[in-house]
Amino acid sequence: MDYVIGLDGGGTKTEALAIDLSGAELGTWTGGPGNPHAVTFATASAELGRLLTTVKDALPGRRCLAVCAGLAGVDTAEERSTMERYLTQTLTGSAYEGVSLLIKNDAEIALKAALGSSQGIIAIAGTGSIIYAFDSEGNKYRAGGWGHLLGDQGSGYDIGLSVLQTVMKSYDGVLPATILTEAVLQKHGIRDASELRGIVYQPGVQKAQIAEHAEFAVRAAAAGDKLARQIIVRSAEDLADLVVALRNRHPELDRLKIGAAGSIFAYCPLFYDTFRVSVSQEDDLSDVVLSGRRSSAGAADYARELAASQGAK
Repeated sequence: MDYVIGLDGGGTKTEALAIDLSGAELGTWTGGPGNPHAVTFATASAELGRLLTTVKDALPGRRCLAVCAGLAGVDTAEERSTMERYLTQTLTGSAYEGVSLLIKNDAEIALKAALGSSQGIIAIAGTGSIIYAFDSEGNKYRAGGWGHLLGDQGSGYDIGLSVLQTVMKSYDGVLPATILTEAVLQKHGIRDASELRGIVYQPGVQKAQIAEHAEFAVRAAAAGDKLARQIIVRSAEDLADLVVALRNRHPELDRLKIGAAGSIFAYCPLFYDTFRVSVSQEDDLSDVVLSGRRSSAGAADYARELAASQGAK
């Protein structure tokens, strides 16, 4: 039985999803980083090659017709061409030699997974955040995604940092007591909020480690904590502001549907609902679709379309 593969390559891991030509899933596998800017183009392509070999070994007797790799950090035509060249070299001499290959970025496959289309707006809120839009002509637009120092509105990092700052403001008496404090103290095994300074400012503390604190805001907001709810609402509204600003700058995007993807959307109904209301026009909430599919599924859809366009039977 023939199949295709979708790859979702990020800075820390890559997910591979194999589907048959009817769209039925055959399995998922994970490997190392596929973002060439997080590692290198050579390292990323080698890791993708290893993962594809794993998939091939797990599906003996089957033929792969196409592979679509949706990779974080691959945005320009030059970057796509470079990645395609490296990956083609990696696959030469393997069972994948000659297989049709398509390179997309992570926003494109997230949009495909959410809306089933290559047109629309995709809001991604995970550890980081970004807004991308793709019109009917294939033009790409973006807002946000400037990193944790220049702008990561609506991200796990943004929420996690607000949690830590709120705990300290509560400790100082600027803000009232919050259940966020106990959650953070327990996480770090400390007795007093003042000890956080020695933890947060340690050399080597990464963005993802700050983002881990976002889950406390999600839980506390669900439990009714006022300060946690304020954090979630403010962060969602800030992300929505980016969509509104992008539409204002590019009126041709005004009526495109919006896909919402990423862990913050997935695990925090308050965040999703706030975002949806903030970006909706004329009180029509149907324009915002919460993605119920993994981004690798969007990549697999592109691979299936590629196989079909080349006359696969």
